[in-house]
Amino acid sequence: MNGAQISDGYNNEEIPSHLDAIFKEYSQKAKGHLLEVVERGWAFPKLRYGKELLFVGINPSFRDNKDRPGNLPYDLFIKENQVTKDRHFSHFFELADSLNAGDNWTYLDLFYFREKHQEIIESFIQDAEGKNFICAQLQLTFDIMNSLAPKVIVVCNARIHDFFGRNIKGEMDAKRNVWMGFKFEKNESTGIERIKEIESDFIKVDVTSFQLKGTSVIFSSSLSTKYMRNEEKKERAENLKQKIQLAFVQ
Repeated sequence: MNGAQISDGYNNEEIPSHLDAIFKEYSQKAKGHLLEVVERGWAFPKLRYGKELLFVGINPSFRDNKDRPGNLPYDLFIKENQVTKDRHFSHFFELADSLNAGDNWTYLDLFYFREKHQEIIESFIQDAEGKNFICAQLQLTFDIMNSLAPKVIVVCNARIHDFFGRNIKGEMDAKRNVWMGFKFEKNESTGIERIKEIESDFIKVDVTSFQLKGTSVIFSSSLSTKYMRNEEKKERAENLKQKIQLAFVQ
């Protein structure tokens, strides 16, 4: 942990009120499929603070034939919880075990709306209210991550690399893919990127309380890709494990 101080308003008891405010606002503004998604409610995993490793996913799923609408706070680390039996989460436990991380890790989704089809994010950001809905969640996620102040962040979905500011376009198109606006520096010997600073027009940042400078960020794809052969999955998991180990020692 990087000497982190948990910011007021961003602990497990208070975060749901932030989510309620976001979803209430957009239930009054949204239309069409965006409104349908908003009315399903949010899902949020109980966080473990003071942990050095943070896995970041994209958003909680919603299966029409199985899940019910409604807000869903859940504790990923209670084995009896039905949510934790989902195969998606087992990959994080397996990777953490392979790292001998014990309980020194936690999990957070970048977004909190419940939707199975992740490509919907691209359609949201083409619409003014959809884009604002996305940015409101990014603001909350940034504030939570800043409170967690992990030593290593593993971004576990290729669709959300852009939202970390990794693929900002050239100077003539500087507004594209800024989003949270992290700027990175790469360790040439390990290839691991670390957060150098942050600059964004999409979220508000108090630089005096910015706790993520120096945090290593590893950009990965989904840990649960079902179209890969077992050998490929094992090779990718081993590569990711080695990167995380390097990030902790650099």
